[in-house]
Amino acid sequence: MLVLYKRTFFGVVTNDENNSLLDLNAREKSGLYPLVFLVILLGVYPKPILEPIDNSVKSLVSFMESKAISSETKEFLKDKKLAREPKFFYSDPDANYKKVIEIDVSKLEPVIAYPHLPSNGHSLSQAIKDDIRVDQVFIGSCTNGRLSDIETAAKIVKGKKVARHTRMIVTPATQKILEEASKLGYIKDLVDAGAVVSNPTCGACLGGYMGILGDDEVAISTTNRNFVGRMGARSSKIYLSNSAIAAASAIAGKIAHPNQI
Repeated sequence: MLVLYKRTFFGVVTNDENNSLLDLNAREKSGLYPLVFLVILLGVYPKPILEPIDNSVKSLVSFMESKAISSETKEFLKDKKLAREPKFFYSDPDANYKKVIEIDVSKLEPVIAYPHLPSNGHSLSQAIKDDIRVDQVFIGSCTNGRLSDIETAAKIVKGKKVARHTRMIVTPATQKILEEASKLGYIKDLVDAGAVVSNPTCGACLGGYMGILGDDEVAISTTNRNFVGRMGARSSKIYLSNSAIAAASAIAGKIAHPNQI
């Protein structure tokens, strides 16, 4: 039984005690999400807004809690100076799932996002077949400027040189990552290969500075957007990839598979 007061600020209004979550339309269901997040974060049910909570809402909460935290995430949080202790949520041991999908990722091919949408995905093999010359390679910013990304790129370009017609720009996500990458020798390997390493910044990602694309230039980037004019001139083109492909492309001067380098 779901009873929501009309004064609720979540935009869901129903006085029919026979209604369940399944009877609500898409707009009404979306209005419940902030409430569910509040329930998960605080571990309490705000009675002035919702009383009593029915099995449908409990199922929704259970589903969101089923996104269990991984051991990798816990390890990542270990040395972080957090404002408060993180609260971990797990699915119930007897939880039932409507569908289980198993994917053998070893058989998946890397995907490149072609201009001018992140959703315009094509296989790496197709990109190689299209023989796409690149003027600029950008690795970093907030999206893929992690230490692991910089490590991957450094290992691929180590002992090699960036193509003469290609610029390679590396932007660590944070100052701490920049410091750690320097200690581990990744920055030296990148610089020796011909890359330019910047301070942590949005920079080239949004076409602000430190890597603005000129007319008709082509870039491959590890950022998350490739809209028209995103990184500079409206006539420029941006392809999105992971750091390994970006680094390999910097050496080849065109979109390439790391195994080709």
